[in-house]
Amino acid sequence: MTIAIFGSTGFIGRHLVKLLDSSEVTYKKFCHKVNLEDASAIPVEFENPVSYRDHLAGVSTVILLVSQSSPGSFANRAESEVVHNLLPYARFLEVVPSSSIRHVVFVSSGGTVYGQQAGTMIDEHHPTKPISFYGAGKLMVEIMLQTALNELDIPWTILRPGNPVGVDQDVGRVGFVKNAVHAAMTGSKLEIWGDGSVVRDYFHVEDLAESITMSVNNTLAHNKIFNVGTGVGTSINEVISLIERVSSRKIDTTYRPSRYVDVRSNVLSCKLIADTLGWRPRRNLSEIIEELVLPLIC
Repeated sequence: MTIAIFGSTGFIGRHLVKLLDSSEVTYKKFCHKVNLEDASAIPVEFENPVSYRDHLAGVSTVILLVSQSSPGSFANRAESEVVHNLLPYARFLEVVPSSSIRHVVFVSSGGTVYGQQAGTMIDEHHPTKPISFYGAGKLMVEIMLQTALNELDIPWTILRPGNPVGVDQDVGRVGFVKNAVHAAMTGSKLEIWGDGSVVRDYFHVEDLAESITMSVNNTLAHNKIFNVGTGVGTSINEVISLIERVSSRKIDTTYRPSRYVDVRSNVLSCKLIADTLGWRPRRNLSEIIEELVLPLIC
């Protein structure tokens, strides 16, 4: 069994590779451009199947982590989401029939595909009504993959994670917790969209990596959609308070008008993946924040 990982040098991909390194699984790593920190990753253009088609020889499972946008990008530009995210996945599906691929795992977005939360907890049967083009794009990729792979009788697995957090997450991009820790430790200003009451389901990126590996070539995961999170919601203001308590430092915050693309609350029920694969998060948010903060103040 050989696994192909598209997006291996990204935040999630790095942790997935680290976990696979501790196993005996054979895998190939693909990245968008030459990566100086990981020369073993093969640079490809995901939007151009010719650049990776031959590299798929002998690959049985593909893990798809590729995304060219974030929830706040392409806010009013449907065309950009289509060009940068939908078309590349559509082109990937063109090479599947002639390949050795027999399972596809796609990491989608549990934080955006559902839209505004209708109840206290979101399970996989919750209506999918995304309010951003990012979420709409993820949902459309899900539908494309299911439609094409069902026709080919190739199993698929879709994971819908909440908000993964980790030490090596890039500051300034997606990742409120890491940005807030950075603000606390450097004294820089933290920009908040809205009044800080927005609720998210934060969990450790290593737990997400484990959910991916547990889905790989596991027939129980075939043709299923799983939420991945903690089932515990934490507001932005609560995150700030936790970080200030652990770091003993005050965060300089600036509140700006809320954005339409941000859902008010997103808390995921993860009962299905727990019951089906036995996956459960290992750390809560307080433990994750301590992991981020304490090494910086010791």
